[in-house]
Amino acid sequence: MTGSTGSALACGDGLVQRTADCDECEVTLTSIDTIGGATNDGTIHCDAEKGQVSNEYNAVELSPLQYVDIQIEGCDDCVIVALRDTGAQVSLIKQDLLKDLDPPVCGKIWIKGVVGQPVEATLVMLNIKLSPPNGYDNIAPSLPVMSAACDLSTSVDMILVVV
Repeated sequence: MTGSTGSALACGDGLVQRTADCDECEVTLTSIDTIGGATNDGTIHCDAEKGQVSNEYNAVELSPLQYVDIQIEGCDDCVIVALRDTGAQVSLIKQDLLKDLDPPVCGKIWIKGVVGQPVEATLVMLNIKLSPPNGYDNIAPSLPVMSAACDLSTSVDMILVVV
């Protein structure tokens, strides 16, 4: 959840109020029990590391994010960290990583995320393969992957579509 200390966000029949700015945050939840009409006040604990959100009334288990190390053809010494995303429609890659590669351009596309304004991205064709562990070689052929090159505001180098 983003925002400054003391910000509030409507959440269904309740109100979630942020009390701290940190990765492990604590927020106050006030919700109305629709069956009995009672008000339940509790503290929600968000543990980003474990992917858990819980309070004294319930616990929600979030799926852990999955990452994979890949190599792009033409940059064999580069290992790129990619987030595996089963819900993405197109793979995204940081455009700065491609400045020395000059991949084939296939066109332009507008990328719209969950929040924020759409951004224009360049569609490029990349040949990628899994990066092997140290001391090993991946002799498998590269696979062509259409990707949108843009400024990613994330710590990963690529968001990879997984089907």
